[in-house]
Parts: sequence; structure tokens; C-alpha cells
Amino acid sequence: MDVFIPIFIVMVVVVSTFVIFLFFSLKLKKGSFSSVSSKNESALMEKALKQIKKNPDNYEALCFAANVYYKKGAHDQALELYRRAANSPDIAKEKKEKEAEINKRISEIYLKKGIIDEAYKYIIVARSINPDDFESNYMFGYLEFMRRNYEKAVNILKQVCALHPAHIPAVRSLGHSYFRMGKNKEALHFIKQAIEMDPKDKESLKVLAECYMESFQNDQALRIYQHLRLDPVFGPESCLKSGIIHLSFGRNDEAIADFEIGLKHKSIPLNVELEIRYQLASAYINQNKIDKAMGELSQLDQKSPGYKDVVSLIAKYHEFCANRNMQIYAMESPTDFLALCRRIPAAYYPKARVNITKSIMEGGDWADIVADVDTPKMSETVIFRFVRTTEGIGEFVIRDFHTCIKSIKAGKGICMGIGVYSEGAKHFSQTRLIELVEKPRLLALFNLIEKKQAATSK
Repeated sequence: MDVFIPIFIVMVVVVSTFVIFLFFSLKLKKGSFSSVSSKNESALMEKALKQIKKNPDNYEALCFAANVYYKKGAHDQALELYRRAANSPDIAKEKKEKEAEINKRISEIYLKKGIIDEAYKYIIVARSINPDDFESNYMFGYLEFMRRNYEKAVNILKQVCALHPAHIPAVRSLGHSYFRMGKNKEALHFIKQAIEMDPKDKESLKVLAECYMESFQNDQALRIYQHLRLDPVFGPESCLKSGIIHLSFGRNDEAIADFEIGLKHKSIPLNVELEIRYQLASAYINQNKIDKAMGELSQLDQKSPGYKDVVSLIAKYHEFCANRNMQIYAMESPTDFLALCRRIPAAYYPKARVNITKSIMEGGDWADIVADVDTPKMSETVIFRFVRTTEGIGEFVIRDFHTCIKSIKAGKGICMGIGVYSEGAKHFSQTRLIELVEKPRLLALFNLIEKKQAATSK
């Protein structure tokens, strides 16, 4: 009896080895998409590669090895083997569904690699073989979206969503397609659905905010942008959009806070950074913080020479930095502006006795000062008009000024401004009792006022 025990053990080992070998062989012969345990996968993979070496057209071995590579993320190796399997003569013996699956998998890999045209080519083949396959139809719609054929994408994805309304990628892609087409109402419907199904989808959340913004629902857009401000990917642009909305509401402090958070992001696209700095400079200008605005404008000019109107803004506000009175004249409160204007008539007539009798502020655009001016040679009423704009001063302003001169029966009218008078304004003033004082002369008067103030304070 003891003699038979070793013989029995040997027989068990031999039979076991044969069974395992037979199991591996059968596994390899069965469909390439069969599930295999990780314990056996490496042995089967080794066997598949050996069979491919012997027969490069071995369809089952090619598919098995390609699947293993795909699962491991080795997409280049998987792609090569899938393509060989698709061209294998043995594929004709297989069911058409398998051929469609291979072409779909090739399309998936090309999509992962960002090679959209190749992905599109193979998904067309997959759909032609199996037009009812849900995933192939979804991929077809998504690839039309990626190729910017948004109308085609919508038509396909609507059918996909009708079949499976809870398919998140299809609902999401449909919403994004509608948004790219400018159909915000439809986009809002599907993007909201996608976010409800996947609340972590921050890109869709950003697109939802853009839909709201383009639909003039700025309050809803603002809430989303505020929520996304610290996100490392969507944060910089969200800070920019949030700041722009705050600026439109006249909330300069909130806008500045948004822009400053945006600039603190470690990774920020250059175009977003440039626009944030530009808008930040605008917010500082609104607050009359010219030094800070100039700092942002200077950085913009260094990073992107010629960006928008930065060069002209630097030239314009450089004068404001150098001349405090000019800054008051153009940018400070109406009260400060009017106080400065009341000091100018005496500087204009330094040797006369000037008595201001009336001050009129017209909507913040200009101020009229009526003064009695007495000199040894003349005594008359003079009306001064001080125009705040830094842009052109047109004929309408001068015609209105002429009406005021006649209404108070002033002997003379003097119009001053830091903007440029139009040809029409100049022509109209030539035949009337109106003197046009241009920017250089006004700056000289500012200097006289400053010197007088300095002398008085000593």
C-alpha cells in the first residue's frame, strides 16, 4: 500500500499540470473579451505573445494581449495590437459585433491620445457594423462635438439621451453642445441635469455660470463664479468673470478682491492673467488709485506690449500721477472738482479782482463759474466752463455754453478742458465771444495754483 502513495502523488501532479495547461489554452481560444483573473493573466499574456510571435495574424492572441495592455494603460502597445487584429484575416470568422468592438476600442484610444480625426474614422466603422450599439452612438455624438460640429452632435446626442436619460456623459455633452451653439435655454436644462447627476463636474458648473451670464442673469452667474474662485483649474477665469460682474454693479472693492485672488493662483493662463490685470487697473482707476493702476498697466505693457489700449492709458495716467490738480480735475469727486474750478479764474486773471458770484455743476460733466472781473482797463461778467472729459469736446458743448452766456448776459465766455476740441467746436467759437482754452494752458494754470498754494503754506 505504501508503494502506491508516491505513484498516486506523481499521477495527481501530472494530471493537474495537464488540466492547467488545457485551461490556459482554452482561455486563450475563447473570446478576447473574456474576463481573466489577475493570477492567470500574466501566464496567459506570456502565452498570447508567444502565439503572436509564431503567427502575427492570430486574432484571439492579438485581442487578448491588446486588452491586457489597454487595461494597464499601455495605450500605444494596445493600439498597435488592436489595429493588427482589425486587419487580421481571421476576423472574418468572428461575429460582426467583435469587429465593431475592436474598432470602437481603437477609436477610444485615439480619443484618449487627442487624435480626434482618427478616433472619428474608427467610430464610423464601428457604427456601420453595429448601428444600434449605444456606446458607439454616444462616442459618435461626442466626437462630432469635439470636431465642433455642434448641430450634428445635438441631433445624435438627443437620440442617445432619449434612450438613456441618466447617461451622464451624453447629457453633459448635449448641454455643452447647445451652449456652443448659443442656445442658452436648452443648454441650461441639460447642464443642470448633468450637474445634479455629477455635482463634482466643475467644468459644467463653469459653463452653467457662462450660460447665466450670457442670459443676463448675473446674480446666479456670480454665485457660481464665487464658488469656483479657489479651484486650481477654473479658479483664475472664475475670478476674472466674478470681478467683471462686480465692476458692472459698481462694486470696486469686491472686484479688486476677485482679481487679487485670481493673480495668486500658481497656474494661470497668460490671456487670463493679462485681462485680470487690465480689469484690476480699471477698478483702481475707478477708485482714483492711479499709482496702483499704473503698476498693473506697466506689468501689462511688459508682459504683452500693445495689449488693448494700455500704451495710451499709461501715457494718459502718467500725467495724472505727475499733476495732482489734473487728477482732481478729471477724476475726483464733484465737490473737489468744483473747489478746484473756483480757484482757476483768479489764476487766469492774476492782476484783476475776481469775485465769483455763481457756481453751477452740470451732471458731473462740466461746471460753470460766473465771476465779476475788474481790471484797470475793463469791468465785466465772465462765465467759465470747465469740461471734465479727457476725450473730445464737441460742438454741442460749446453751443450750450453760448446759450448760457446769452442767458446771463455775460461779456465773455471762457471754456477750459483737458480733452481735444472738435473742428466744429472751434469753428462755432470763432465768431462768438467764446475763448477755448486747451490742455497746455490749463496745465499751466494748475501749476500756478500749486505754486501759490506752496508759497502760502510756508
